[in-house]
Amino acid sequence: MDKTTEAPKTAPTIYRARPRERGTIVRCPTKPVRAELLLEFAGDLEWYVIRVAPQKEFVVQELLSRKGIVTYCPSDSRWRRKTRFQKAKQLIPYPLMPSYVFAGFVPGVPAWLDLFSIGPVLGCVGVHGEPRRVRPEGMKKLIGSYRNGLVRPDEEQFMKTWREYKRGDLVRISQGPFEGIVVPVVEVKGPNAKILLQMFGSEREEAIETWKLEPAA
Repeated sequence: MDKTTEAPKTAPTIYRARPRERGTIVRCPTKPVRAELLLEFAGDLEWYVIRVAPQKEFVVQELLSRKGIVTYCPSDSRWRRKTRFQKAKQLIPYPLMPSYVFAGFVPGVPAWLDLFSIGPVLGCVGVHGEPRRVRPEGMKKLIGSYRNGLVRPDEEQFMKTWREYKRGDLVRISQGPFEGIVVPVVEVKGPNAKILLQMFGSEREEAIETWKLEPAA
């Protein structure tokens, strides 16, 4: 009998995580509920303050949102370089309350099992070992105060990191013929700033690059 030759079967490709990828959490493109929408039903949820591992606030938000739990974490977006090799700055969010995330549950029994199954979650703020619920009016006031977080002005991307300033602040000139002089800021527009310079008994406005200035205090 003639034997028909069969094409060799290829083994299925199995993805193996690289050592650096193991144990990492990849953020999916889910976005936290915006504060405007959150304010509408914030009073209908039972809110608790969750204590999380340092620098894991946004990771916990992501993981809780995948489980259908509403979260809120007030943040401050600042212009920072992602790495020291990049020149351009990006708006990077930082939690205003480090190590804490607000979690809102549907009234009833909170989903503690889903909550504490997440590694970075360390516990729930309470009294004498009992979780303490946040008052709805207090939660709505907090969300209303910070809305979707603080966002720094676009002009700060041209300033020295951690040395940002705004109109009305006193700044010190760090470079140029007037180095060391403290002057007030009149206006900040893009990469340039207007300062009020006193010379020979009179005042005049001068334009200067923002990176040549730093806060005097």
